[in-house]
Amino acid sequence: MRIVTVGDNCMDVYQASGKAYPGGNPVNVAVYLKGLGAEAAYMGWVGTDPMGRS
Repeated sequence: MRIVTVGDNCMDVYQASGKAYPGGNPVNVAVYLKGLGAEAAYMGWVGTDPMGRS
C-alpha cells in the first residue's frame, strides 16, 4: 500500500536544548503508517519564517 499525506506542519521547538523537530498531523500520520508497514510519504510546503529558511 502506498500513501501520501498532504498538509501543513509545524515545528516543535525546545528552547532549553536549542533543538527543533518537524511535526503536525500529516507528518505524524505518515510516520505511523510507515511503522505499520505502509509505504508512506509526506508532502507539504516550507514557509518563509526563520525555521523555513534553515
